[in-house]
Amino acid sequence: MTKIIGDPNLPLGPSGDFPQGKLGPDDEGGLNVQITDKDGAVVLAFGAPVTWIGMPPAQAIEFAKLIMYRAGAKKITVIL
Repeated sequence: MTKIIGDPNLPLGPSGDFPQGKLGPDDEGGLNVQITDKDGAVVLAFGAPVTWIGMPPAQAIEFAKLIMYRAGAKKITVIL
């Protein structure tokens, strides 16, 4: 069974925008990602080849929490 976080109708891959501005000369813009779990594995689907990703700290924390949630964490506490 696969469970999807976020809008399952959102197309994966490049979003066509630069939500944080260009973070470098090789920045290719935003990326729609799905975080799922299937058959005991956490699956991150990018929809395109990805060299690197960058995001603001608050978004990085939420991204990490979603991965931990899909890995089975019941309670996640972040102290900054």
